[in-house]
Amino acid sequence: MNRTEIAEIDCGIHKIVVGKGSVDLLEEFIRTKQNVFSDTFILADENTASFCVDAIASRINIPSNNIIVVEPGEKSKSLESLGKVIDQLARSGADRNALLISLGGGVVCDLSAFAAAIYKRGIKYLHIPTSLLGMIDAGIGGKNGINVNGIKNVAGTFYPPEIVIVDPDFLNTLPKEEWLNGYAEMIKHELVGKAGWLMSDLQLDLSSGNFKVLSDQIENLIEDSIRIKSRLVNEDPYDVGVRQALNLGHTIGHAIESASINSNHSLSHGRSVVAGTICELYISNKLLGFDDVELKSITEYILKLFGTWPHVYEFKDQIISNLNFDKKRLGDEVIMTLLDKPGSPIIGKSVAASLIDESLEHYIGLT
Repeated sequence: MNRTEIAEIDCGIHKIVVGKGSVDLLEEFIRTKQNVFSDTFILADENTASFCVDAIASRINIPSNNIIVVEPGEKSKSLESLGKVIDQLARSGADRNALLISLGGGVVCDLSAFAAAIYKRGIKYLHIPTSLLGMIDAGIGGKNGINVNGIKNVAGTFYPPEIVIVDPDFLNTLPKEEWLNGYAEMIKHELVGKAGWLMSDLQLDLSSGNFKVLSDQIENLIEDSIRIKSRLVNEDPYDVGVRQALNLGHTIGHAIESASINSNHSLSHGRSVVAGTICELYISNKLLGFDDVELKSITEYILKLFGTWPHVYEFKDQIISNLNFDKKRLGDEVIMTLLDKPGSPIIGKSVAASLIDESLEHYIGLT
């Protein structure tokens, strides 16, 4: 990989290096810590095991029995997969000074961070995210979680990595659905942080399928997105205040995703988040006066890229029921992050069940 200019971003609880060729820094990092780490392991899913693991393992001499592989997809954010990771670490003799390298997308980022946090009460780990979602969201900030009984992220910790290495060259072979999965979170970052590209000439044409061109175009946007999230993490590492701005679209989005997980119509995290974003911008319009024209234009842009999930009507009762398990819920109140205007998130807003129902009906009307 050709190294270009590499940016270093500090989000307070860990460092992020961003730029093509930044994966080359892994060897240097391991070398400087050679007297600290007793052994090194890689956690990957089957996709990254096929395309990425050998190149990384050969650089730092990781034996094959130190490579842990899980199934790709949301089903691996589970207690079963967590148990597999813990068991393989234990069987391989990993002690408290071991290092776990997370190599994969958002699911692998979450699973590896949670496993590292609880194995022997905490070992070191680092992220090399290979998906757009992992690069701009799941790998940043140390917050992790797994799903239990179909409820999103109901178990998790705050446990920061040693470092996050973001190399956009990994995006070259990413399928379109994974581009969309990450781009959904980039839209959210833009809405809460207003970097200035949404609804501009910098919109990406994800329909082209020319992912090499896309990875070149998106490099600066990745850095913008990471800086927005890092600023909020730095101000609020444990998600009790301003970092909750990043929850935009996720309260209803997670409820939609949870409803879909065990059905024949499962929905990706990104598609769930943009559906939740449309609903929560509608609620923002009703509660905070979010501009009608902005609501319409953003909704149309999201629908152009992602379409709608036509099963919201079928699963509406389950979606509303799932909100009872949302970790941000306080008593009978559903607490959301809403927008006064782009770049002006309002955290901790209590939303009545009737308005949530109305927002889902609004979304159904778009299908």
